[in-house]
Amino acid sequence: MITELEGKTVTAGYDNGRLMALIPEENDGDGKIGEIFVGRVQNVLKNINAAFVEYLPGKIGYLSFKEAHGRPLRNGECFPVQISKEAVKTKDPVLTCELTFPGRYSVVTVGDGGIGVSAKIRTDAERERLKGIAGLLLDGEYGAIIRTAADGVPEEELAEELRNLRKTAEETVRKAGMRTPFTRLRDSDPEYIRQLRDTASFLEEVVTDLPEVRERIAEYFRQEAPDGLEKLRFYEDSMIPLAKLRGLEKELDGALRSLVWMKSGANLVIERTEALTVVDVNTGKYITGKKMRDAVRKINLEAAEEVARQMSLRNLTGMILIDFINMKEKEDVEEVLRCLRDAVSKDHVRTVVVDMTALGLVEVTRQKQRRPIAEVFRRCL
Repeated sequence: MITELEGKTVTAGYDNGRLMALIPEENDGDGKIGEIFVGRVQNVLKNINAAFVEYLPGKIGYLSFKEAHGRPLRNGECFPVQISKEAVKTKDPVLTCELTFPGRYSVVTVGDGGIGVSAKIRTDAERERLKGIAGLLLDGEYGAIIRTAADGVPEEELAEELRNLRKTAEETVRKAGMRTPFTRLRDSDPEYIRQLRDTASFLEEVVTDLPEVRERIAEYFRQEAPDGLEKLRFYEDSMIPLAKLRGLEKELDGALRSLVWMKSGANLVIERTEALTVVDVNTGKYITGKKMRDAVRKINLEAAEEVARQMSLRNLTGMILIDFINMKEKEDVEEVLRCLRDAVSKDHVRTVVVDMTALGLVEVTRQKQRRPIAEVFRRCL
């Protein structure tokens, strides 16, 4: 669902009627994820294996030597860079020299000739088929990431997209050699278009009440996914705004509070710090009864699902520690960890359940890409 909330265009993702993600469009003039610029190296710092690159006048990004992909870095040198992560608090945006050009079934890359296939495509024969198609068309000069949505797609359909993406990549690289520093070589797509691509393999319906968004999505579907047009619905009831109909303001309020109640009466307390996020699982109002082990197991399994949802909904990133209610039996611990891993596997932002520490804390890492919604929607609750 794409609508307006507190003056911002937001993309709300639902699974079985539950809000799983709330992603605002941000454009503060500092550049957005996916935008490509001609950057100029301002300072190379070998002691931290990174360089600071000016990509817009007065706007500095962080480029690690690893993300330079072998490119020699010297002060004053100019070359194309792409924003891979937004600025967070006092930290500069993260830049990369591996330029990416996303499509419905694949992402073509410049700077890395490797071909990767989504881990969610599990059949070896299908993985090899897809890699073969991409390898033939990109011949090592360009790389590719094959998306989950490519599973079972006819060869010519995937090949056509790869050819078009490669052409776009070639034109962008060619323009970079003829442009002055700070030139924006490529705009990024609106966030809602990025989300449509990321969820293409399981998308059921798209609803919006914004005319300009409807037109942009219809154009995207016509060009890249004609079968998606039948999934687009325009909400036109002027009496009840779409955000109010779906209770989006209430959902946002809940996502900005530290206390989260679960159906069982147990709760989570989520606290963000500069270094990490801590999630505490409590029995709350839950009546345990006689079988304490079963009660704890039930609460922790419910909490595992809800923590995964809250990480996505709030866009919690970096290191996350979860303090589940203490479990004495090893099989209960393993079941809860398995449930948590299954739940985070649905998140298209890379999330890894590391393990449980000796103190009983579960370590999770979630890739940083954009700001948590608590930093976007600042208000007193």
